[in-house]
Order: sequence, then C-alpha cells, then structure tokens
Amino acid sequence: MLDPRSDLPLMRPELLLGQPGSRLEVPHDVVVVVDGAHAKGRGRRRTGPFRKIVERNGAAVVQSVGPGAPTCAVTVEFLAHLGARRIVMAGVAGSFTPSLPAGSIGVVGEAESDEGTSRRYGGHRLPCPDLTASLAPLGSDVSCLTTDTPLRLTQADVDEFSHRCAVVDMEAAALFAAAHTLGVSAAAIVAVSDTYNDSGWQLGDRALADGAVGGAIDAVLAVFEATR
Repeated sequence: MLDPRSDLPLMRPELLLGQPGSRLEVPHDVVVVVDGAHAKGRGRRRTGPFRKIVERNGAAVVQSVGPGAPTCAVTVEFLAHLGARRIVMAGVAGSFTPSLPAGSIGVVGEAESDEGTSRRYGGHRLPCPDLTASLAPLGSDVSCLTTDTPLRLTQADVDEFSHRCAVVDMEAAALFAAAHTLGVSAAAIVAVSDTYNDSGWQLGDRALADGAVGGAIDAVLAVFEATR
C-alpha cells in the first residue's frame, strides 16, 4: 500500500511509455523546439510523447507536443527518463526593450514566473551555469518572464515585469525548475519574434524570427559537439 504521507508523484513517465524493454531512447544532448519548422531533417514522427525527433551530430532536435509551461515540464520529464542529460530549449520570445529588436537572439540567464508549473517543481529560476556559459557567445544575456497566459498580459503587467525582464516567453521558468528537480542540465535560447513599445505590441517578421531560431539551433548543436 502506498504511504499516504509520501510526496512522491503518483504518475510517472514510465507508466505512460510502456514496458522498459520497448522504450524509446534519446541522446544525452537534446534541443527542444515547439514549432515543427524548427525540427528540420528526416526523423521519427509521432514517437512516444513527441511530435518528431531528428538526430543530428550525436544530439537530437525534439519537437514537443505544444507550447507552454506545463507541456515543457512534461517534455523534460520524458526526456530525463529516456536518457537526456543536457537540454536546451530553442524558441521565440517577445521583447520589452528596443535593444532587442525582432530577430535578436537572447540566452536566458534567469527566469521569472507568471505561471504555476514551475512552482510545483520547486521554483528554481536559474539555468545550468556551465551550459549557459557555453551558449553565451550566441546572444545577449537576458532575464525572461515566463507566462502561461500571454493574451492576458495587461499594461500593468508590462510596467511591472519589464523593469526586471528583457523578454517574455511561455517555457523558460518551467524548464529550469523541472530540470533542476530531475537532475538535468538545462538552458534556453530565444529569438525575438515581436516587440513592445509605447504603441503596444508590434508583430515582427516571423520568417526573420524563424531564421534566427534555425541558426541558433545549429549553433547549439555545435556547442554540444564541442563540449561532449
């Protein structure tokens, strides 16, 4: 009988992935993306809990099932269980500052939470320092606000958070908290897709942002290979 006082999770990745002998394995180094356009190359589709897995240079680019903090944390749970030890999330973010226009690359040095998932994983706000340091040449060091309700951000929210955060996304805080809890090294790199100014949100050129994400993924894979 289960101890009712136990704080161990009842639902575990292995329960959802089938028998250990038939389980999927992933490389130790993984780049996680949300948009399928960023998982370029021939790979395995609808593989376990992921939409696509493309193996490149001894690592893997894994497309998660969707955006947001809860999905990110579940993805980290599965990847950690399947053998991943270094995870970099590569995606898009909105910018609060003119110094980061559309197409800019940011390497997230700290995340602030406006969502509930990271709290359930202990609320750790920092990425792996060594992995983040290895990515530092790829972009600007940025603090990131993670929200699960981007369409609910008000002017008051922007006024509060923009003093501390340069960008806003939907995953970084959950990524860092979940990875820390599970003993996995994690970092996040973002391309600016849209910007905020006195006139409100300005949608950027999505093709520009997608190209920046693609370049960032290539650079992350090169860092993985050089530090393996």
